[in-house]
Amino acid sequence: KMRFMYMSGITDEAEFDAMKQRQQAFKKTVSTATLVVYPVRAGGKSNPELAVHLAKLLNDAALTKAVAASEGPQLDIKGNMNEQKVLWDMARAFREHVQAKSPEGDYVLFADYLMMGKDAVGAVHFAVCDRKGEWVIVDYQNDHHDDFNAIKPKSADDCDRLVLKRLEGYCK
Repeated sequence: KMRFMYMSGITDEAEFDAMKQRQQAFKKTVSTATLVVYPVRAGGKSNPELAVHLAKLLNDAALTKAVAASEGPQLDIKGNMNEQKVLWDMARAFREHVQAKSPEGDYVLFADYLMMGKDAVGAVHFAVCDRKGEWVIVDYQNDHHDDFNAIKPKSADDCDRLVLKRLEGYCK
């Protein structure tokens, strides 16, 4: 198990326990909190328009007070056959960015959509950090997950809907 955690970059049990506590705080305050949505990385490119779309979905669902940022981190996320490694490398780079930049909102969200050509999505990764840069949520979805299969994302807009669905699940 430890070798898998090391190879995949998954964080340790103590951090998962701390994240669960931060998720409980998030759940209690999310409806009144400000969530800054950074430009989404889709197909390896930063897309501020997707941040606007995702923020609108979150606001329309009355989940939180979402605000789209026009600029965000330009994270260098390396591809890897191990999707957990890609996820946790992204999450660490995002956390470091937030810790260095002190965001405007109570929480910040960064999403990375692995687009597999036209009309195909390989996976949806996202992370939410609090204003101190501590992980609240690190989430991934691919065709092994029920929510992914329920939405069957084929576009970045579909991926935004999947992020909304996942965030709603964390807030129940």
